[in-house]
Amino acid sequence: CKALSALTEIAPDGEWEAFNEQLSDLTDQNIKKYGSDPIVKIFKKYKALSLINSGIILKMQGKIDEALLSFKNSLKIQEEIGNKEGIAYAQGAVGVIYQDMGKNQEALSYHLKAAHTQKQVNDLRGLGYTLIYIGQVYNDEGNISKALEYYSESLEINEKIDNKQGIAFATNDLGVVYMLQNQLNDALEAYLKSYK
Repeated sequence: CKALSALTEIAPDGEWEAFNEQLSDLTDQNIKKYGSDPIVKIFKKYKALSLINSGIILKMQGKIDEALLSFKNSLKIQEEIGNKEGIAYAQGAVGVIYQDMGKNQEALSYHLKAAHTQKQVNDLRGLGYTLIYIGQVYNDEGNISKALEYYSESLEINEKIDNKQGIAFATNDLGVVYMLQNQLNDALEAYLKSYK
């Protein structure tokens, strides 16, 4: 399972999807084979990962409802086995789908849960991205002050852990908000920082 999981992460598009299918099949076989043995927890963790990957594939294919179901099934397994990192990741994935569907309140609920869980396990990298998503929901709802608050908190965390991609995303979103508010100097400063 570990090797197939690694291959889903490093293989190029068009190849990793097949490794994910193999991972899903292998986990199903071993969950059935080992039943109530404690080792099943490991296979369930990989099954939950394969469901996240399947959700990503379905989302790319435009099958949003099916992607949502896949992410929720992953979340259910992660909760069952008590994997907090996996819970947070699945909560965030569900939140993103709800954002894509324009269901901002549902999205916000899942993103806030993910942020809470990420704080519990000290997942600063994940938290930095989740705060961006929360800011985007607030921005979409027209709550600019809350959007700025979450983008700024994300930027602070991403700078603390030196996550260049997270810094770029947070500063870019700050720039968008500043542009909408006609704060052109602040927008330019944010955009320039996002390109560094």
